[in-house]
Amino acid sequence: MPTLTFLGHAGLAVDTEDFRLLADPWFADTGAFLGAWHQFPRDDHLDVDGLLDAEWVAASHEHLDHMDLSVLTRLPERTRVLIPKYPSSAFRDRLRAGGVRRVIELEPWQRFPLDTRGSWITAIPEQSPMCNAAAFLIVTAGHAVLNCNDARLTAAQARRANILPAVGCGKFRAVFRLIRAVQPELAVPFAGPPCFLDPDLRHFNTSLRPPGIFPDSEQAVEWLREHLPGQAWACFRPGDRIDLATGAVTPDPVSARFSYTDGIDGYLDRYAADRAGALARVHAAAGAPGPDLGDRFRRHFTRLGTLSPYFLTRIGMTVRFEVTGPHGGTWDVRMDADGLRVDLDGGAAAPEYTFTLAGHRLGAVLHGQIAWEDLLLSLRLTARRDPDRYNDYLIGLLKHANAPALAAIEAYETGRDTDERIVVRAGEQAYEIGRYCPHAGEDLAIGAIVEGRTLRCLGHNFEFDLATGECRNGRNSAGPGLLSRTASARASNGSPDESQGRETHHDVQAAPGGARRHAGRGVAAGEVSRRMGAFAGSSRSSSSGGDKQVGERLGDHRHVGLQPFLQRGGRQVGEKAGAVLAAVQQRSPQRVVTQARVEQSIHLALVLLPPGPHVHCRGAFVARDVHIGGQRRLGVGGATGVAARVCQRLAGLQPDLLVPAP
Repeated sequence: MPTLTFLGHAGLAVDTEDFRLLADPWFADTGAFLGAWHQFPRDDHLDVDGLLDAEWVAASHEHLDHMDLSVLTRLPERTRVLIPKYPSSAFRDRLRAGGVRRVIELEPWQRFPLDTRGSWITAIPEQSPMCNAAAFLIVTAGHAVLNCNDARLTAAQARRANILPAVGCGKFRAVFRLIRAVQPELAVPFAGPPCFLDPDLRHFNTSLRPPGIFPDSEQAVEWLREHLPGQAWACFRPGDRIDLATGAVTPDPVSARFSYTDGIDGYLDRYAADRAGALARVHAAAGAPGPDLGDRFRRHFTRLGTLSPYFLTRIGMTVRFEVTGPHGGTWDVRMDADGLRVDLDGGAAAPEYTFTLAGHRLGAVLHGQIAWEDLLLSLRLTARRDPDRYNDYLIGLLKHANAPALAAIEAYETGRDTDERIVVRAGEQAYEIGRYCPHAGEDLAIGAIVEGRTLRCLGHNFEFDLATGECRNGRNSAGPGLLSRTASARASNGSPDESQGRETHHDVQAAPGGARRHAGRGVAAGEVSRRMGAFAGSSRSSSSGGDKQVGERLGDHRHVGLQPFLQRGGRQVGEKAGAVLAAVQQRSPQRVVTQARVEQSIHLALVLLPPGPHVHCRGAFVARDVHIGGQRRLGVGGATGVAARVCQRLAGLQPDLLVPAP
């Protein structure tokens, strides 16, 4: 039967009768990111040579704690390396430049066979191409492992991946909303934290202790178990193995002696002493910069300035580089709508960002030995900003540094439809906002919380002022399209201004007393603009008004609120589904738009669309019927891009919609 072995950090090994697959193995004794990060707890007691006897190795992205070239360059000849296919070939090119051969790129969501018995793997990239990270869904012998590593999947992506009872593995920061959506048999926080063994960086180990920025898996499980008490959680350490069929766990005897709290200072001292030689090799590899460092800097940024006017416009500021050591200086780079200009005299009066770094570290970037993101994650530089607002476009330009990746981000951000809006409540005030976060497209109806007058997107923790739309802690191209609504009752009864052309509403309220409420728990019955004369459904009950009965009239009686979906301990799914379909058929609607969701692993699509023209929140389309085996398969056609979006929005998780024929 298949087993899952934890290799430390984000490393996993899936063993079956036919194959072994390793995911993100990281065993380098030099750690990662210029020797800054090291495996914690240590995993060097594992039989690495034995583990590398594998048919497949999956590497999720090019962060060096996931892409370990010391592992990937010593694999057997038969081993194939599987990577997600991103918009740019940079990940594949970096592997090949590092000596890794036999690389296979996985198209997003496409099943790649791992054996002849039906086992497969697929890559699920983050929704926005700004972040090149992807989860792996591995299915074998009727079991599934959703390995999220560094990828922050949206709730919709998580639901789409929930095809089998799964072991979910993910990072603490995003795991709460994913687990709430997927409800796996077992959830395991992992992929961190690292520890810091270099004497220059040892002080960062204080961040491992509460309330530090690097919570360990035990801290994560303690918090998550409190907030999702019905979910099964587990902590695993390097070498621990779980039988996917029985759930039996075999602890690793060495890792079993490790404690995150007892004697940790002595543990780190011994660990640092063992790694001193490896760290010395890292430092020795950093060559001294030459007298042409400034010229190389100018040429490097001049090239970056040709890649994307879209990014330069959104950066819109001056960045200062204080380069220490021989041949350094104070160098300014201005990036805005007029282009990019380099000033090696450092004449800017008030740079918004300032990086201070050693010349030999900068030289490694300019020579292509390391990437900007490697240097940023190494913590071997200092950064400050005034005002203190994160600029995602600056970091994006530095970390991608290639035209195809930046073009994909521009296409994603400019191609998003901003017409669909939701209603958000903060106390007695109601606000109308765009449903999707302007940063990376997170669905704010289920992926946000309201605190006071601030809406915080749970995708990447950007905060928006509900009254002005301003992003308070970062720079985005625009706010989420916020529009203040002073008539809160009007917004809540499904009677929007017809001039707004708004199609769907979800009620997102702040909990009494200023307590946090996840937006997804405040979603009321979906309401479609009365100009469409539509019916609408929702997968969740309204916490403010209780269950809406099937067929209940709302507002001006042109809306029907439908609550077809099962809640824990609720009525039978089949009974409610039948009632919904009966109510819809009785009224013979010309346009029906419902949201298909999955609750408790039950796939349920409730859509009834007669053939002919229709209107959806994303545009006009035409529905066509095909009867197959007593069921009706819905086909959708429309303007470029509209049909695909309609199918995706309506079907949710399923490739097509199947409903009983009338």
